[in-house]
Amino acid sequence: MMEKLENTFEQLELKYCERCGGLWLRRKDAERVYCVTCVPKMADMPEPRSRRAARLRVPPLDTDIKSCMLDLYGVEGGQS
Repeated sequence: MMEKLENTFEQLELKYCERCGGLWLRRKDAERVYCVTCVPKMADMPEPRSRRAARLRVPPLDTDIKSCMLDLYGVEGGQS
């Protein structure tokens, strides 16, 4: 009986419409970005591009911290 109940539920997530800003619920992991009202209005528009995660640029591990700090403060030769 418990297995039947678990299979009847769908996971939803709260999403904002990328056209009107309204909040709506969509199935988890769905790709839709517009609410039901805005879908027909956006039919002639190109599909939105998927967003990639931002990449953080990390300096190499052998970077000398003191020289980096001097560069940031614009001080040459270790003068304070």
